[in-house]
Amino acid sequence: MKTPMKHILLGLFIAASGSALAQQDPQSSMYMFNPLAVNPAYAGSAEGLQSNILYRSQWTAMPGAPKTFTANIHNPFFDEKVGGGISFSSDELGVTKRSQVALAGSYHLQFKTFRVSMGLSLSLSQYHVGLSSVQHSIDGSVDNAFSADINENTFNFGTGIFGYAKNWYVGLSVPHFKRNILSVNTAALDLTAFETPHMFFQGGYIYDINPMWSIKPNFMMKYVNHAPLSFDLNCNVYYKKTIGAGLGFRTDKSMIALFEVQLHPFLKVGYAYDYSLSSLATYAASSHEFFLRYAIGPKGVHISPRLY
Repeated sequence: MKTPMKHILLGLFIAASGSALAQQDPQSSMYMFNPLAVNPAYAGSAEGLQSNILYRSQWTAMPGAPKTFTANIHNPFFDEKVGGGISFSSDELGVTKRSQVALAGSYHLQFKTFRVSMGLSLSLSQYHVGLSSVQHSIDGSVDNAFSADINENTFNFGTGIFGYAKNWYVGLSVPHFKRNILSVNTAALDLTAFETPHMFFQGGYIYDINPMWSIKPNFMMKYVNHAPLSFDLNCNVYYKKTIGAGLGFRTDKSMIALFEVQLHPFLKVGYAYDYSLSSLATYAASSHEFFLRYAIGPKGVHISPRLY
C-alpha cells in the first residue's frame, strides 16, 4: 500500500482545493473585482492598464488550511479592440501547492450601448506534494512512500465570453478544458486524479439610486461535473462609488461581509470576511480575504472608479 498512498494524497489535494468535492480552482469572495482569474475575455475591458492582487486565508483556525494568492495585469490595445493580460496564482493546502501562470488574449466588439469580448487563455501549472515533510508514523519508522516529493506539470487552455457596459456585466467561461492526468491509475484503488474542467457564470448590475448612492447586486455560479453547484450571491451599497459595503451568501453555508474603499482615482482596496454556518464552524469558522487594485487610464488620464 505504499505506492497508492502518494496518489491518495494527490487526489485529496485535487478534491480539497475547492470547498466542494472535485472543485480545484480556488474560490474567492471578491470575485467581482477579479474576473480575469477565471475569464480571459475580461482582459482589456477596463479603460486602461489594470492590475489586481488578491490574498485569501481560508479556515484560519485550522492547521494547513487553504491559502491563495492571485495577481494579474491586463490592458487594451489597438483602440480597445484587443486585450491582453497575464495572471499568476498560488494555492496551498497543507503540504500541497499549485502554482500557475496564464496568458490571456481577447477581442472586443463595440455595439451601440455595450461591448462583447471573446477570449482565450493558455496556462502552465505545477503541482507539488511535499511528502518528505509529512509526519506519518508515531514510532519514527520510515515509509518509502514518503521518501520523495511529487511534482507534476500540466499545460491547459481555456475560453470565455464577457458582455459589459457602464452599469452591468455578465460572463461565461471555462478556464481549463484539458482533462490532464495528475496521477497514475492504481489497480489497488482504481484511483486516478485529473484536472477537471470548471464552468463559471457571473454577472452584476449597478443601479444608481441618486448621485450619492448606488446598489450593486452580483452573483457567481461554478459548475464542476460530479460536484454540487456552487453559488455566490452578494449585494453591495456604495457612497459616491468610492466607499462600499455588502453582504453575501455562498451555498456551502457561508455568510460574507465585504468592504471596499477607492483611496485614490488609481487605487482601490478591499476586504472580505467569511463566516461558516455549517458544522465546519466548530473547527474553523472564519476566512479572510484582501484585495488591491491599481488602474490607470491611457497616458495617465483620470478614469472613473470601476465597480467590477
